[in-house]
Amino acid sequence: AMEAALRVHRHRFCIRLGAISRMGEDRMATWTRRLALGGMVMAWTMARAPAFAEDYVLDSSHAHVVFKVSHLGYATTIGQFGKIEGKVHVDWNNPAGARVEVTIDAASIDSNWPARDEHLRNADFFHVAKYPTIRFVSTGIDVTGEDTAMIEGDLTLLGQSRPVTLDTVLNKRAPFPGNNKEHFGVSAVTVISRSDFGMTYAVPMIPDEVEIQIEAEFNIVE
Repeated sequence: AMEAALRVHRHRFCIRLGAISRMGEDRMATWTRRLALGGMVMAWTMARAPAFAEDYVLDSSHAHVVFKVSHLGYATTIGQFGKIEGKVHVDWNNPAGARVEVTIDAASIDSNWPARDEHLRNADFFHVAKYPTIRFVSTGIDVTGEDTAMIEGDLTLLGQSRPVTLDTVLNKRAPFPGNNKEHFGVSAVTVISRSDFGMTYAVPMIPDEVEIQIEAEFNIVE
């Protein structure tokens, strides 16, 4: 009788162990499914999360927009603009998505001859009384190398917008020694035809093509 009772007890014990084991397996499977689902949700959320982008403002004390025009073949007349504002919005992990905006005070033109500058400001050229600003807004960026890109955008001059492309080099991006804040500098060049914007005075005696060279540094906005 005692042996029979032990067999019954062992049988019940095995049943309970089996049930407990199955419960453990069920719970483990449930947790595994939850973890997998959680991982999928996290991955989806990260994929949907907006990229981390930073804003920079032009350091006007280290900004130059220079123009060069042939003077009847004898030499090259060089001038620049003294008042420039600009900003850049960029995620450095995706520089192709950056946005660049620059505004120039047209009246700040300086060709190193005051009489010529007055002529450049009048209706024959920049007509600053009617069109006080020159503006560039990027529309797309083609990253061509580790530190190079072609920045496409609309240049608005004399009230007319035309597409231009800036051949651009990122010279350096690093904390500035003076304040340890992030800082970067670029060089860019392009060539425009001034007649595309309605500036046709004295063409072709004064060449239609104008070379533009840009040197600019930007400070991070905190």
